[in-house]
Amino acid sequence: MPNIFDPTDFREKIVEATDLAEMNGLQIVDAIRIAEEACVNFPSSSRLHCLLGDLVSLSSTKSSMPEKARARAKAIFEQAIHIDPFDPEAYRSLGDLAMLRDCPEEAEELYEKSLSCQEDSRTYLALVSLFSLYENSEKKGTAIADAENYIQIQLKEIASMKNSKEDGKGSAHPVK
Repeated sequence: MPNIFDPTDFREKIVEATDLAEMNGLQIVDAIRIAEEACVNFPSSSRLHCLLGDLVSLSSTKSSMPEKARARAKAIFEQAIHIDPFDPEAYRSLGDLAMLRDCPEEAEELYEKSLSCQEDSRTYLALVSLFSLYENSEKKGTAIADAENYIQIQLKEIASMKNSKEDGKGSAHPVK
């Protein structure tokens, strides 16, 4: 049977299964099974591996054997990094997992690695939360300032794109 899914289809299917499981109080195993299938069908997709790792990590909070689930999630995230060493999501997810394991120094290193791959507000917020949780006010202040700078740059880029589109320069469809 031909494969009719692409990685995006699987991501949507996994999110839908996870949402249904949460709404109906079902086990997350169905979403994990779909994510495992996706990783088999698309072994070179670091994003699908990250999604699988996130689901396994989430299941660890509800598991009777959380350490086993967290070790599996860590291995999955490390596989995602092996597939794409510049995928910020894999490093951020590993950082989140380090936080679950109460390893703030490791989490900080992983969040910084994520930011070195690509800046994003989610990772900055994770750093601010990390420093707030562990009461490191100096690093918290720096992380907040970095996050504010990042957001300001993004807002300027959005305004620039909006102005280009309004001027007719950035339109994806030429006016006939």
